Amino acid sequence: MAWRKAPKRNYFLYSIAGFVVLYVGFIAFRALYTSAVFARHDRINIAFYGDEATILSFGLTDNVNYIVSLSHEQKIMIPGGYNQYPMGSLGKLVEIEKDPDILQRTFSSMISGYVNYYVSPKKAEVFQKPDTDQPAYQKVDLIRRLFSSSNLTNMNVIDKFYIGYLIAKRRQQDYVVLRSSIRRDEEDGAHIFSERSFLKKYKGFFYYQTLREEGMETQIKYNNYKSAVTLSRVIEGQGIRVADLSASDRNVSRCIIRTRAPRTSKTVDFIARSFSCDIETGETEGVDIIVYLGEEIESQWE
Repeated sequence: MAWRKAPKRNYFLYSIAGFVVLYVGFIAFRALYTSAVFARHDRINIAFYGDEATILSFGLTDNVNYIVSLSHEQKIMIPGGYNQYPMGSLGKLVEIEKDPDILQRTFSSMISGYVNYYVSPKKAEVFQKPDTDQPAYQKVDLIRRLFSSSNLTNMNVIDKFYIGYLIAKRRQQDYVVLRSSIRRDEEDGAHIFSERSFLKKYKGFFYYQTLREEGMETQIKYNNYKSAVTLSRVIEGQGIRVADLSASDRNVSRCIIRTRAPRTSKTVDFIARSFSCDIETGETEGVDIIVYLGEEIESQWE
């Protein structure tokens, strides 16, 4: 019996189908790898920007949860060289610059801790709602915003379901409210969010206990001192000890983490994932980790 050759057209279709399966598999793997579900964070912080500006902080190991109440009437310091800007107009700035990650950097700088995710309207508005002693915790609305196509977010679909689950299982009384720290502008009397006062009042609230216990000392080498100060606050806000800031003797494009030993470190992994840094092994001059900052990351955090 003679074998019949499959038409060439079938080979082409099989090839296309195989490529599609591999591509979908790659996308799914990347989503899983970057998802908070598998990163095993001690705490996850999510900024919701809109008619109300709040940050939800979920304690995954200690079950201590915070809700940070913010006011659109405040002026805030925005990393990236923008200086002070009204909170209620932050969405307009994001739209103009076409860089939604400004939200993540801004809220991270405000609380001196890493904000993992943000949710914000795609259509920019100017909001004017003041701060409140008891910010509303509306589960249905928050979950709806996670999946709404009218919102910007840096979550992938797996993250959305996971964060939705965290929101759904908690009640208003499960949160400790953290209030804004305000100072008045000496010239015009405007309310300005004080990062220094907020850090002093709530230092340690956003620590990752696993990073604290690992106890790795970090040195940051910079070309732009202002950027190094901001990043050091955010990194220390996770429980990582920043032992020193010093001028850099290297030119790097974004950032490089140098560690002494080629072993798994939760601290190295956290910094590399959070700030998209490369990792190398080498001498670290008496500390456990050296983070070399480059022009790209310094321009974003100055």
